[in-house]
Amino acid sequence: MQNEFVKRCYKSDLQYQVHYVSGRDANSAYSAQLHYDTNLTIAYFKKANGNIKIEGNSYDLTSGDIIILNYNELHCVDIQSAFCERITIYLDESI
Repeated sequence: MQNEFVKRCYKSDLQYQVHYVSGRDANSAYSAQLHYDTNLTIAYFKKANGNIKIEGNSYDLTSGDIIILNYNELHCVDIQSAFCERITIYLDESI
């Protein structure tokens, strides 16, 4: 079965990337395992219900939530809703 989501990425010379994911299988677009990003991460969950674990703490996610993660902060996201729309901005530390 094919994934039923759209993922678009934009990388700028100004040291940032924007990822947009939308669809019924959007959770599979991101790792559900604990990981860290080397950039500052700002994630806007336009439509989503689920859970995010950050450095051992668990938080509920609902539509409209904005999450800001520091560099190298261990985290994972588990989207439990059938449909998800998420915009993520990764900022290079040089900004």
